[in-house]
Amino acid sequence: MKVEKHVFPGSSQDYYRSYLIEDSEELHHGMKRPAVIVCPGGGYVFLSDREDEPVALTFLSMGCQAFSLHYSIGDPAEGGKNKVLPEALKELAKLVAEIKKNADEWMIDRDRIFIIGFSAGAHLCASYSGLWHTDWLSGAAGAKAKELEIAACVLLYPVIDCEVIYEIMEKHGQSWDEERKVVDEMAIAMSGEKHPSKKGVYYPEYDGRAIYYPATYVSEKNPPTFIAHAADDYFIYVENTISFISALSASRVSYETHIFEKGGHGFSLANPVTSNIPAERNKRTAGWVSLLRGWLTSRGILDR
Repeated sequence: MKVEKHVFPGSSQDYYRSYLIEDSEELHHGMKRPAVIVCPGGGYVFLSDREDEPVALTFLSMGCQAFSLHYSIGDPAEGGKNKVLPEALKELAKLVAEIKKNADEWMIDRDRIFIIGFSAGAHLCASYSGLWHTDWLSGAAGAKAKELEIAACVLLYPVIDCEVIYEIMEKHGQSWDEERKVVDEMAIAMSGEKHPSKKGVYYPEYDGRAIYYPATYVSEKNPPTFIAHAADDYFIYVENTISFISALSASRVSYETHIFEKGGHGFSLANPVTSNIPAERNKRTAGWVSLLRGWLTSRGILDR
């Protein structure tokens, strides 16, 4: 395995790390492999180690070339002056284009590249899935839209709709003040606003889309999507997933969803490798990995 860190031009902290299975006479010599881009969560204010390298290595063990994207994050203390979007989207687009550009050298099948995101990282992936074909994003990435197309999108407990998060928190009253503070920080880092509305967040460079609400711009161009969430996620409520799959269904986009009874928020691999406390370890919830593997295999993205 070859591991390298690649810093984005003009940045000292935003980078991606590649985990590449090197060509070998003993490992299907000359075979082009699928590739995955991992986008950790962290509320757009940090990047979770639990959703980073352990996830990349899990896919490496499935025969994928893996990439971990350390995208731009924000600082709520700055009052949203340096909001994350659209910079993080541009970075993801540049990485997809970079992988396709170097596909032969890195032994990658250009038609089998997929992305996976967790929480805020899933918001980034969901946003990319609906915007990859737009002129402004391909222009920002310095690539043709076709070079930004992906085979699938995988979302784990995704942030989809800030409005519904606030609405549900309001029902619980003051006991949810601590959670509200964290959501406020995420919203500010993401959008520059504490309570971004679906109204008033439209910009010409986004082709008129409400960029912070990826369910509002789902179309038939969204890639096939796999989503896993926990019903007892009382931070990023499961209504986020329900909102997104409703939009996918309306646009006839192929998808598979698994809502587990237990798991809370941020369960990652839900095993001892990524969980510091017993409550985060759940064998049934950890099953999302094998369910995803089966789904990816059925679509021809993973090798049988």
